[in-house]
Amino acid sequence: MNRVIKSQTVKPAIPLIGLPLKDYGGIFVATRAPCRCILRIDYRLTRCRNSKPQEELRRLDTQYLSLYVNQYLNNIFLELFDLCIDSSSDIKCECFLPDIIRFIIITTETVFGAFNVKKVEYEDYLKTLAILDNKFWSINPTYTLSLRCAYVYQGLCIVRDVYESIKLNAIDIDLDFVKDIRCTKLCLELSSPYDSLSTSLLLKFTSHVVSKIAQDITSKGFITKETLKYLRLLYDIETGTVFEILSIDKDEILGARGSFIKPIADIASVKFYKLRISSVDG
Repeated sequence: MNRVIKSQTVKPAIPLIGLPLKDYGGIFVATRAPCRCILRIDYRLTRCRNSKPQEELRRLDTQYLSLYVNQYLNNIFLELFDLCIDSSSDIKCECFLPDIIRFIIITTETVFGAFNVKKVEYEDYLKTLAILDNKFWSINPTYTLSLRCAYVYQGLCIVRDVYESIKLNAIDIDLDFVKDIRCTKLCLELSSPYDSLSTSLLLKFTSHVVSKIAQDITSKGFITKETLKYLRLLYDIETGTVFEILSIDKDEILGARGSFIKPIADIASVKFYKLRISSVDG
């Protein structure tokens, strides 16, 4: 195959609601982020050679992002065509993004480009990529699927499982990076620090807030001030949950009183962002 070189400006997606908790499905919301990225992809299909050992890819460090991307893509093309992909990529963003979001942009654009995916095919390919995310990362893929969905549709996606998603218009947000806390193992699934009943109640409240947001956007086109009160409480609960999981002193993170602090599970860390969400009614 001839070498393909793509350079384009893209808008990433950012998690809005949900923490990926091991052994719990949960519900996730992602929306288009308020910044742009310049993406460059260079790839071609080749005959396979010996690949890097899987152990090396499990080292949790941002410098290994390109290895995660290459191994993920090679798994796809090896299984489908018995070929490997020789690829390189570079992505520079106006905002500081979690590695998992950059991973999702690069892998989605490469796969969609290689298969010349049309918009009517997005749904099928997103489900396929969710299965591959599950296999590659050994996680429930609902979290990553919400990010891929919001990215390819450039809107807001609510995802409960691989076969249940709702697409709405994106909402206006701003975000500022606050803090990065390293994990000792993969952070894309976190072990709940609470018993099953308490965790289930947390997930039920999450569903309740997501329902209110969906109703607001559908009927009004924005999130109301009333709903934002529930969202703030949910963020406080999510942040407190991460504090318990990673044994963090809350004073390290909560420097801005009254702000929406959203913890975002990443590959090798949990990143905290201050979100500002526009509400027309105040």
